[in-house]
Amino acid sequence: MRNAATRVAPGGVFYLALSEKTAMSDHWIRIKKQYNRSGKTKKRLMELDHVYRHFFKDRPFSQRFESIRYIRDWLGGWPYEPSTPEEVTAFVTDEPGFEVLKVKTGEANVEYLLKKNA
Repeated sequence: MRNAATRVAPGGVFYLALSEKTAMSDHWIRIKKQYNRSGKTKKRLMELDHVYRHFFKDRPFSQRFESIRYIRDWLGGWPYEPSTPEEVTAFVTDEPGFEVLKVKTGEANVEYLLKKNA
């Protein structure tokens, strides 16, 4: 975030979405590390487990197989550095010098609209 913030001109607007820190964050860090250290067979088994636990029960048939890219992106997505809105707000208003225009909490991530101080 620090590097991206340097590309925003004074008075410019910066949008970002970051993973929200929750009680499950440490669990997902362990899963993501394991996935990224695994070979092809273990990765496929982890993907199937994730599909069974999170998708088959709740999704229509047509969406089940479109989601494999999402699953691989989620399981393999690294770095994964979840944060709280308070942590992000404190950081962006202090170090890079942004004004927080809007914070929107959502499903597993928090969206921020920031304006760089002139």
